[in-house]
Amino acid sequence: MSKTKTVKETKMWNATWDSSVNRFRVRRLIYFRDGTRKLENKPHLEYGTFDKDAEKIQEYIERENYRKKQKELARREYNIRTSFIKGNDYNEEFGNWMLDRTSNEVYSKNVASSVRQYLIGYHHTKLQNYDYKTWISIESQSIFVKFLKGKNLAHKTIMTIKNNSNMFFQFLHEKSKGEIELMRFSFPSLTRSGTRRYEKVRKAKARNTDKSLSGEDYINVKDFKKIYNFCLRTTKNGDEKRYRSLLPMIWLSYHYRLRRSESMAVDAGCLRGDYLEITKRVSSALIG
Repeated sequence: MSKTKTVKETKMWNATWDSSVNRFRVRRLIYFRDGTRKLENKPHLEYGTFDKDAEKIQEYIERENYRKKQKELARREYNIRTSFIKGNDYNEEFGNWMLDRTSNEVYSKNVASSVRQYLIGYHHTKLQNYDYKTWISIESQSIFVKFLKGKNLAHKTIMTIKNNSNMFFQFLHEKSKGEIELMRFSFPSLTRSGTRRYEKVRKAKARNTDKSLSGEDYINVKDFKKIYNFCLRTTKNGDEKRYRSLLPMIWLSYHYRLRRSESMAVDAGCLRGDYLEITKRVSSALIG
């Protein structure tokens, strides 16, 4: 076959009796894009031991044609999966897909960001593996989990990444109208005993290297007092009212380990007494 010619279509294998050599020949037609065609012969060594047996030749042809069909199907599925991600950036579209289902913009953006950073970041950017079907094999999942553990992520965070990834697989399934089969991560390598050991080592490592990573003494008492006193003092430009409005949130964040958004979301009406007065009494006891 000429290397300069591009194949347009390859027919199935067929057998014909060749009286000149007194045996069957297995052949197929190959059509090229330039309009020409060629008759390709199957290597005789592959079927030479039964080249006069019509029944065995028929079984051989059916087997070879089945393999050809399977290869073509696998190639087609692969092209669908890889072309779907190679030429497109679906992060924003995935975020909108999440928003339609949750009506929570912040959560939807966080899920999309997690998928972009870890799932796509690892398989697409790091490995340059665009075939989603290979990602869900037991071996691939185990390697992916090791990658996440290598980033010193908490077990809960790894499980969140797994759930977010499964939502992305659902998105791919729907977006491709079912051409990409529905896949799911199970992370079977995350056993209970293994997770306990991992968390113990992870926390010990974080505690020994950087206490802020383990959540201990992220802001020490001395620094907290400085921040608190700054909010209590009178400023020259009259910003004390704005600073003092931060006191309850600072106090809640520090003493109850709340995130900024969580402390800001606390409804003062749910507390007994005046929100700011409670904080002042506590701060006076703390600071003196």
